[in-house]
Amino acid sequence: MKTLSMSFIASRAVSATAGCAAAVLYLMGQPAQAQTSAWPAKTVRIIVPYPPGGGTDIIARVTAEKLQAAPGQSVVIENRAGANGIIGTEAVARAAPDGSRLHPDEPR
Repeated sequence: MKTLSMSFIASRAVSATAGCAAAVLYLMGQPAQAQTSAWPAKTVRIIVPYPPGGGTDIIARVTAEKLQAAPGQSVVIENRAGANGIIGTEAVARAAPDGSRLHPDEPR
């Protein structure tokens, strides 16, 4: 069995780190692509799968206030409670994929 020296391992680690740093710097220098249309063209609906007054509802309402600060953007909160959140989640999953329906997900 061949034993690797510590200097060989350290040089490999430095090479890998330098490669990752170079890739990050390259990507940071690339211009971001501009979006061609305003997001979204219609009313944004945040569908909360829990009853009003809970933590998720409060966070959704604060988020809605921030989104409404955009010129001409209206945001509606819909509380669709039931089945431990499945009813509201299904409503978002079945909506058209146009970005006008949002689901406030909680980390678990």
